[in-house]
Amino acid sequence: MTRFVSFRRSALALVALSVLGFAGPAPAGPTVPYRESCNGSVAFPSPGVLTFSGRGVASIMGRYAISGGNQITADGRIINGTFTSMAADGSTISGIYFGTFRNLPNNLVRFDVTAVWQQGTGRLAGVTGRAAVVAIVNLNNNTFHYDTLGTWTLP
Repeated sequence: MTRFVSFRRSALALVALSVLGFAGPAPAGPTVPYRESCNGSVAFPSPGVLTFSGRGVASIMGRYAISGGNQITADGRIINGTFTSMAADGSTISGIYFGTFRNLPNNLVRFDVTAVWQQGTGRLAGVTGRAAVVAIVNLNNNTFHYDTLGTWTLP
């Protein structure tokens, strides 16, 4: 009898643990390729700070507007980057970015960053993602162009 009670308690404990183990967040939806291309302008409101705004076209978002900014360090790092994109329907998606930059000839600067989408609203609610971004900033006229290639995970 004692063995049966002990076995029954052990079995109940295992069932409880397995239920708790599966009671995590709902699984994410499909991960899909994501591309975007954007043009815009940059500003340098204070030493070591860059802000930007632009308009682009993305594979999932469609036409969008973006704004953001970051700090730049003397050794070529991009830190504390944040951005928010707004699709034509008003849905938004925000995130962070980080990476490096280097000077090119003719007063151009190349940015190589990793963008991480963290939070969306509207039809972009629950979307997350990660991508490589290459941007060229023209310091002659404070304009930029970037291309993005990565993935988004849909809810």
